[in-house]
Amino acid sequence: MRERVRLLFEQLPFALISNFAISCGLVAMLWGSGQRDLLLGWLIAVVVLGLARWVLLRSYRHRRDDSSGSVGWARLYTVMALMSGGLMGAAGVLFFQNQLFTLSALAIVLGVMSIGSIMLHAAYSPAHIAYVLPVIVPFALRCLLELDIVHLTVGGIVLLFLPANLYLARKIQGGLIESIDLRFRNLALIHELTRQKELAEKAQAQAEQANAARKRFFAAASHDLRQPVQALELFTAALALDLRGLPSLHLVENIRSAGRELSELLNALLDFSKIDAAVVQPVVRDFPVADLLKRMAEDFGPQAVAHGLRCRVVGSAAWVRSDPVMLERIVRNFMSNAIKYTRTGKILVGCRRVQGGLRIEVHDTGIGIPPHQHENIFNEFFQLDNPERDRQKGLGLGLAIVDGLARLLGHPLTLRSQPLRGSMFAVSVPLGVPHAMPAAAPLPVHDNMPDASILLVDDDPTIRHAATKLLQTWGYDVVAAESAAEALQLLRATGFRPDVVLVDYRLREGRTGVEVISAIHDHCGHPVPAAIITGDTAPERLIEAKASGFPLLHKPLSAAKLRALIFNLLRS
Repeated sequence: MRERVRLLFEQLPFALISNFAISCGLVAMLWGSGQRDLLLGWLIAVVVLGLARWVLLRSYRHRRDDSSGSVGWARLYTVMALMSGGLMGAAGVLFFQNQLFTLSALAIVLGVMSIGSIMLHAAYSPAHIAYVLPVIVPFALRCLLELDIVHLTVGGIVLLFLPANLYLARKIQGGLIESIDLRFRNLALIHELTRQKELAEKAQAQAEQANAARKRFFAAASHDLRQPVQALELFTAALALDLRGLPSLHLVENIRSAGRELSELLNALLDFSKIDAAVVQPVVRDFPVADLLKRMAEDFGPQAVAHGLRCRVVGSAAWVRSDPVMLERIVRNFMSNAIKYTRTGKILVGCRRVQGGLRIEVHDTGIGIPPHQHENIFNEFFQLDNPERDRQKGLGLGLAIVDGLARLLGHPLTLRSQPLRGSMFAVSVPLGVPHAMPAAAPLPVHDNMPDASILLVDDDPTIRHAATKLLQTWGYDVVAAESAAEALQLLRATGFRPDVVLVDYRLREGRTGVEVISAIHDHCGHPVPAAIITGDTAPERLIEAKASGFPLLHKPLSAAKLRALIFNLLRS
């Protein structure tokens, strides 16, 4: 009942406005009938009653929370509706004339008001009955009293209209009551669903917190692991130079090989973090796919032979449009997985023309993938069991990286596989436009580098010691510091003027390598070529470092890449 009364009073403002507007229209139509004083008096009565109903509406809005008074409010509303209907019905008698225009105007106005009452009072039928009866019955009886065919016809039609009106109102009210019941049932259901949603959101928040903690752990672990791996690379590079021509040099190479395997695992973490952070953007151009296929044959052919497999790469003269580095990483991961999960047989790499592009396919005769795992294998840290070959499994990030790069490039991936019968991984690439390739620039020669000085800032003492040893072996003057303050102090004390600045990104006390470079530039009075070398994989840190505009390289950095970096900075 409370909801029905609420709907009743919600319609009251519209009822008051429409009643006043129609009353004014009726007075305007009948103004020329000579009953102006009566018309004005009736209109004033309409206004006064409307104000009384407005006061009732204000009272209800202030005290509607009292559910026990719903019946009382409904009765007060019904009384007011009866008075309003009576006032409107009185117009049908007071302004009744034998003129056809006046008769038509009264019939239309009273009919419109009785029809409008159906919708305005649909929530409570007694209010509709109390309104519509005094509107229609007096006018119908007044028409019947004239005893002529026109008035008798109008009066009869009006009386026949009354039961139809009441029946329609009853049907609409029944539907409205059902909708109210359904609404309350839906509200109860929504309440229950909301409660369940809150529980699910709480569980999701806990899962997200756990996932965030996992990401923070991996970022911190990756950073801390990269430091000793970087030092290992630098120490072994320096040691290899000292042991040139000695029999023990092969031991150093074995150490470097083990370090590279660890570096590959860390690089997988880095690639995944960079994609997650969206700090890599495709550099799309047209290039021949033959170059990519040639590198696959050169790099993976010997690996396949070493594992007792046959590897065949079918060439192609097609050109594709993509980022060549990202596309190569995708195909490399396909090849690496093919070798990892194939015990016997062969690996086939080739291209197939498809609608609008070229599909690069990697086939193998490996263990295959069950159908229910086809989607899971592209999730991070997911790996299939591979009991047939005792190999290092890695982190399970290869296909997750493939999926991220493919989404970034907009290249669809294809997978067909059956357990024990092998798999086919493919990436579809748009065709490119062939054009003349520029001649390859000659490789830089680093053996005859000019004398140069390097400022190294890293808060890890092992990294500083290893890098200093290697750089000095290459013939550079080196000053190493653990912070910007120490670096500036050394520069002021010695008068050292660096030609190149190499800094770690994350330093102690929350300082960053960008701040160090800025301080060095201010001290020197001019920009000094600089680069950031970081072991961070946290997405937010990668975004910050990328935004600095300085060359950004990631630990562990090979000695060859470090040497090339310094050469390029000096050349710039």
